[in-house]
Amino acid sequence: MEPQGNLDSDANAIVHRTTRKSREKIDKTGTKSERIYQLKRTRAGMKASVTKIRNKLQLLMSDYKNIDLVREKFNELNDSMKRFKDAHTKYHVEITNEYDIEESKEYYDSEETKVSQLVDKIVKWTDAEQRRIEHIIADYLSDSVLPEDSISNVSAHSALRNSKRLKNTSIANSNL
Repeated sequence: MEPQGNLDSDANAIVHRTTRKSREKIDKTGTKSERIYQLKRTRAGMKASVTKIRNKLQLLMSDYKNIDLVREKFNELNDSMKRFKDAHTKYHVEITNEYDIEESKEYYDSEETKVSQLVDKIVKWTDAEQRRIEHIIADYLSDSVLPEDSISNVSAHSALRNSKRLKNTSIANSNL
């Protein structure tokens, strides 16, 4: 009977090793799946941050007085986009499924396109608003009474400057 006992022991040992290897494989797969899930969530959080800043920038661009705030938020957008790209890269490297890879590319490309379009809009807007501010300052300075202005010249110059300012304002408003 002893020889048969050895066979049972050998069979049990093989089953035990196989089961242990299966558990290790499942653990590794589960751990990798959890890591991918966490990376995907992190990437989503980074995208949410980018979206929040994009929306804030669009709101700020409704008033030329916000030009400095727009520049500040633009820098925040740039930093946030870098963090999103980093999170995306970490996630993208881990996925292996062809469908997931394609979906990941589209996810990133979509946000990058939105940000690129906004950046173009910001550049045009800040250039236009900077010119507008410079015109307002130039008009203000040209309206100032200088010591060499005589009383009779001041009223003639003021009338000319006021008509010039109205013309410049209407041209600037029609360009917007």
